[in-house]
Amino acid sequence: MSSVNEQCYMVDSSSSGRLWRWTPYGWARSIVMPPSATVPLHDLAMSPTGSEFWIVGDEGRVFHYPEP
Repeated sequence: MSSVNEQCYMVDSSSSGRLWRWTPYGWARSIVMPPSATVPLHDLAMSPTGSEFWIVGDEGRVFHYPEP
């Protein structure tokens, strides 16, 4: 779990891993991940501004959001 600008981010370890964002108003819609992200997610890192994420999932998969 990471936080920036009064928002908290967490990854979902279910079989359809997702990146979730908690705002001062509640849970926001989950961020759309690439189709290959249908694995449990385990950890995330983000830039200081919260504009980029690196997410690690099962089988050594690493995802970057937003995709270039």
